[in-house]
Amino acid sequence: MILRGQYLNGLHTVEVKIDIDTLLGSDGSMSRGQFIVNNEKLKSFRKETLIERDKRFCEKPIQVMIKKDIRDKLTPLEFTLNYQLLNRLPQFCSNCPHLIDTSTISETIPFETGCGDDGVCVSDVTMSLFLANKTSKLGSLIEGFHSSVYLIIALNNAGENAHAAKITLTVEPPLKTSFESITFYETNDTSLTLNLDVGNFLG
Repeated sequence: MILRGQYLNGLHTVEVKIDIDTLLGSDGSMSRGQFIVNNEKLKSFRKETLIERDKRFCEKPIQVMIKKDIRDKLTPLEFTLNYQLLNRLPQFCSNCPHLIDTSTISETIPFETGCGDDGVCVSDVTMSLFLANKTSKLGSLIEGFHSSVYLIIALNNAGENAHAAKITLTVEPPLKTSFESITFYETNDTSLTLNLDVGNFLG
């Protein structure tokens, strides 16, 4: 960045603040990344820097850690830098140094989605489900013979990547069930609802 202003003398202290993932909120609660400074994880990076007129100043590289298992890969990762002069004067004066340009700089970095140059994912996801026992697919149930069966859910994507895919399955009436890999479900007197997080379902 280049600072331009009025009544600037030779030396000034500038406060710089960098936030990550500002497209998802300014407070950092939904951020998909963090700054690593002195082995500490930070939602934002702040620093006061003394700059000199007509001199270039370079900050050391700042490490950014991207969190694991990110669901939203369609929203780019945005970095926003804000800066201001720290005058530290007791009161405002008519010839106080001040900036005349914008004090905010933003830069976005998209995630690789595998969805072509347009960045738009056009998926073609189909789902099939069937009952099976331990050895084969079942075409029908025989009362008194099949005491337990498996519900098999199969997904197929013939298009581009389907990011952040979810499945909601409702069983009526609610049967007695046990789950090996499903942890999110709701049940009542009339139905059983399963919420399945498929994640980033690739082609």
